[in-house]
Amino acid sequence: MSDQSTAIALDRSAVMPLLVMAGASGVGLLALWALGGSAEGAWLRMWRDAADPANYWMPHLLLRSVQDLTALGGIPVMLFFCLLAAGLLVVMHRLALAGFLFASVLGGIALNSFLKAMIDRGRPDVVPHAVEVLTPSFPSSHAMMSTITYLTLGLICARNLPGLNVRRYIMTVAMMVPLIIGCTRVVLGVHWPTDILAGWCLGALWVLFCWAVAARITGGQAASGA
Repeated sequence: MSDQSTAIALDRSAVMPLLVMAGASGVGLLALWALGGSAEGAWLRMWRDAADPANYWMPHLLLRSVQDLTALGGIPVMLFFCLLAAGLLVVMHRLALAGFLFASVLGGIALNSFLKAMIDRGRPDVVPHAVEVLTPSFPSSHAMMSTITYLTLGLICARNLPGLNVRRYIMTVAMMVPLIIGCTRVVLGVHWPTDILAGWCLGALWVLFCWAVAARITGGQAASGA
């Protein structure tokens, strides 16, 4: 395996997916803010029966699938994945990558909690919630933390598997999973769309920041842990 496949370096393959996700979600966030709150409410109501917002127009089985998919963005599930990945990295003697993984994810949890407490935005009240929620709304922890977790894991996998097409596939999946998770939060009525867009944007920027710091610390050398 070449050094290039395991280096923590600010090259195009690492930076571009993060910039694309941060930029696209940031533009969407600004556009939706410009349209005002009525546009956000319309996105929340479009999944519901117009006569009774407590009822969905979609089949019950599809709604259950949405509830199952949203669990992929839960903190316990993502921490479980991270522990499994960190164990594998330790066995592979990729200690720098294991450290980067935990720094990115745990730092992201702290940042998300801080922002929620500071902004303290209320949850949507235009439709009933389809799942229980206990924390403030902005930014969405499911959107932000799934972006941080899956993009971080995607970068690590892309650095340790050969083949350009393989790496592109991994990073595409790592971007698609948070997009799906974020959309489920709107469908379930527990987040404003701007919460989700902010989560995607901030999550991608946080991973980029952590990757840049890790690249500077390691000097862009192979993360072998030696």
